[in-house]
Amino acid sequence: MPTTIDNLLSRMTLEEKIGQMILASIEVSRMDAGMREFLRKNHIGNVILFGKNCAGRAALAQLSAEIQHTVMAENGLPALIAIDQEGGCVTRLRSEATVFPSAMVIARTGDPANAYKVGRMMGGELRALGINLDCAPVLDTLSGPAERRYYGQTVQSIADYGCAMARGLRDAGVLACGKHFPGHEQTGADTHFGFVVDNTPRDTLMNSCLTPFCRAMSEDLASVMVSHVCFPALDDTDTPCSMSAPVIQGVLRGQLGYQGLVISDGLQMHAILDQYGAPQGCVQAALAGCDLLIIGNGGDNADPTGKDVQTPCIRALCDAVAAFEAALFAHTTNLGDYLSNAVLETETFCVRQAAAGQLSPVMEAALNSELNFLQKLCGLTLDALLEAADRQNRELAFLPRWEARQLDLTAAYNQRMREAGKKGYGMFAKHHVFTVENGQLVPVKYPDPQKLSELPGYEKEREKVIANTRALLAGSPANNVLLYGDAGTGKSSTVKAIANEFAADGLRLVEVKKNQLYQIPDLMDKLAANPLKFILFIDDLSFTANDDNFAALKAILEGSVGGRARNIAVYATSNRRHLIKETLSDRTGDDIHEADTRQELMSLSARFGLTVTFQRPEKARFAAILEELAKQHHIQMPMEELLVKAEAFAIRAGGRSPRVAKQFIEQCESGVQK
Repeated sequence: MPTTIDNLLSRMTLEEKIGQMILASIEVSRMDAGMREFLRKNHIGNVILFGKNCAGRAALAQLSAEIQHTVMAENGLPALIAIDQEGGCVTRLRSEATVFPSAMVIARTGDPANAYKVGRMMGGELRALGINLDCAPVLDTLSGPAERRYYGQTVQSIADYGCAMARGLRDAGVLACGKHFPGHEQTGADTHFGFVVDNTPRDTLMNSCLTPFCRAMSEDLASVMVSHVCFPALDDTDTPCSMSAPVIQGVLRGQLGYQGLVISDGLQMHAILDQYGAPQGCVQAALAGCDLLIIGNGGDNADPTGKDVQTPCIRALCDAVAAFEAALFAHTTNLGDYLSNAVLETETFCVRQAAAGQLSPVMEAALNSELNFLQKLCGLTLDALLEAADRQNRELAFLPRWEARQLDLTAAYNQRMREAGKKGYGMFAKHHVFTVENGQLVPVKYPDPQKLSELPGYEKEREKVIANTRALLAGSPANNVLLYGDAGTGKSSTVKAIANEFAADGLRLVEVKKNQLYQIPDLMDKLAANPLKFILFIDDLSFTANDDNFAALKAILEGSVGGRARNIAVYATSNRRHLIKETLSDRTGDDIHEADTRQELMSLSARFGLTVTFQRPEKARFAAILEELAKQHHIQMPMEELLVKAEAFAIRAGGRSPRVAKQFIEQCESGVQK
């Protein structure tokens, strides 16, 4: 059953959801228009206060109240207002509340009840000032000299006094935050000022250092702050704990079973800033499993220039989530459909082997095992995945919930392999028209949508080309085809329309420029093993004397030592019957063997097994073409008037042709011709 929070989150934008993950520092002690705009613009859900924000009890209470009012008005959710109020040297409230002794002093009293009393009184004062989260107590284990922030030097003492302090805060109505998981000060270095590595062995960490945290967690500790220290024993990638999934998800959530709020230490500290930058640090901390991210110019790391470091961090978080959503929802909102399309459209070794009838039993067994796994994944929702990973849904509440459905992926994939001869694989499954660039096939994303039904008037000529194409698709001997004739008669359109018409039957069109003819042999070698059928299309083919491409095309058509693959045919269009530009001087020159030369020039067109002539239409055919195009375009004009205007248009355009007829009809449709 969806909760009120679930319903509220479902109505939030991505930016609003990200804002709920932010624990931002602010620069004012009294609310002003600029700060209200900052909170609203970035949809900030939570604020952490420092000494700079404290200007007396009344002013601080008013600031807290205005923060709550602004956040509630913008997000519809109350804000967490946090502060570091440990006592001793870490006391942000000096004049606004009681300055309590340090943890070390309290521990020396010998009675954990005193820690409870301090927590209870401190919590009462914080609550009266509008503060509901205290970044205390410190639960770190101290192995060196005594330090004022620690409740003694033994694990037992730290656990007893730290837990008592947390209970006192809780009973006063303030959330406690145990810090700095899994430890901080054992090296003597400070993450405020640089990168810190702690080489404490894993056994020591798990059996000693983490004991106070485990004890506090068992007593319902509200939140845990994760340090920026690197612990190679827990994560061997030299990643700070605040950005480490093995530490947060593996140890804290997994092994220790903690279900409370996980907060990063300040991401403006130099341990993060110098190595990653604050924006990337925020993204990695969120991905690692931090629920709240402390961002800003607060504490010891205030930017002296007052530069806004928060907005870039929020933007980086939004971009990271948007990238995830874009990857998943690029084509569908259904995970099953997404995975199914990815599996069925990807060219793999198995597909290639199956298409060639060479898939081994070993590979088939491995394939079926992978398909069974992916099939189960298709039916899983995000919530099911999180539950299976033993994680709380609220950790990733900002993620969109995709749809899911059960699929028989194995059956679909087997069907896909059986149909490889028609549907292809890889880019050939997604596209049916290609060009050649640098010897490589490049898909045409938006091919000409020409249809055969849209090309009236040359059905007899076109049927010859269609019949040859059907033979190619059937695996029967098919001819190379030369379509020649007058300009504008539909030669190129015929080839394109045929490619579109038979794409579902396994036909693919590869357009080759005349200056790329030398690349065709390599292309044919690559395509010969493909189960699909290919037309190599050369448009507006013609040669001049001594053109090197002339001999190249002759060898491709017939004449090379290699045989032509049965799944490939060459379709060329030209306005020249014999493809070679000749002059009268060529016939009356000083060539001794003039007849031989003429035969060589004419031999190229003869190597096309099928030649189809497209002649300029006579008046009757032109009228029939006009009539059919007028019906297709819904032209409401008497036929007699249409013919008269079309003839006049054809005279101005240089003569009758299907292209001229189409141009005239399109102008009628657009209102240019009236």
